[in-house]
Amino acid sequence: MSVHTRPMRYWPDGRTNDGRQRWRAEEKGVDVLLALHLALGARDDLYDEAVVVSADTDLLPAIEEAVRLGKRVETATWWAPPQPQRALRIPGRSLWNHYLDADDFDAVRDDTDYLALPGATPVRTGPNQRFAQSAPVDCA
Repeated sequence: MSVHTRPMRYWPDGRTNDGRQRWRAEEKGVDVLLALHLALGARDDLYDEAVVVSADTDLLPAIEEAVRLGKRVETATWWAPPQPQRALRIPGRSLWNHYLDADDFDAVRDDTDYLALPGATPVRTGPNQRFAQSAPVDCA
């Protein structure tokens, strides 16, 4: 297993009206790393289907390339009224989008330190710092 890392931090950012912890995410370069793995993985036939959890339109060229190469791509975005994120769209193509809310985030939140697992090989793709509650990008 290889773990590709970029600085990704989640900071506690107060509480919601119903008492849930609110988080502020901060990242640098994760979108480019994701786009590279999405497009190159499709080209090298490393996956059959990808689920892209983002509303970042900068990822559209990589998604278009994966679809062009015959891969099924689905998206997931946050549903946080009053301003839910818009699903990514490709003109003339249908992409299935999964809307996620705070309950979904809490259900899948993973605090595992993947770099500490036996056999994990860190692949440093940029400045690599460890932060509490960091979210790894696993591109194995």
